[in-house]
Amino acid sequence: MVSLDANGRVTGERVIHSSGVRALDESALKAAAESQYSPRITDCKPVAGRYLFKVTFSS
Repeated sequence: MVSLDANGRVTGERVIHSSGVRALDESALKAAAESQYSPRITDCKPVAGRYLFKVTFSS
């Protein structure tokens, strides 16, 4: 889960369902924090919000 401010900047990130491997969870959090987002628009104004950032690991 990624929390954003009204400017689309990441204000927090957390794992909802762990992969069971700490290094993979940390990589997912880093990817979420480093991604670029657009804020949600409500009543024609950008607002803070939370978004699901889904990561699928495969070998």
